[in-house]
Amino acid sequence: TPRGTPARLQEAQIPPMETLIVCHYHDQAMVPLRILYQWNFVNLTCGLPFIRTSPGHGTAFDIAGKNIADCSGMASAIRLALAGKI
Repeated sequence: TPRGTPARLQEAQIPPMETLIVCHYHDQAMVPLRILYQWNFVNLTCGLPFIRTSPGHGTAFDIAGKNIADCSGMASAIRLALAGKI
């Protein structure tokens, strides 16, 4: 019987950060990944004619203009895109 991504990730031990987790749909991936890794992961969209990465933390409108944002997630997404190993 096929199992959804949240159930599969709950059953498994937390994979190391270098692990590739493939999900068919955005919403299947984001909730369990945020539970496992907080905001410390990079989202990669496959099947596009260009490289598309994004930080796991989303847009963070709630902290816009407060000078408290952490750019490390965006830096990780840019590094993955530039690495050319996708």
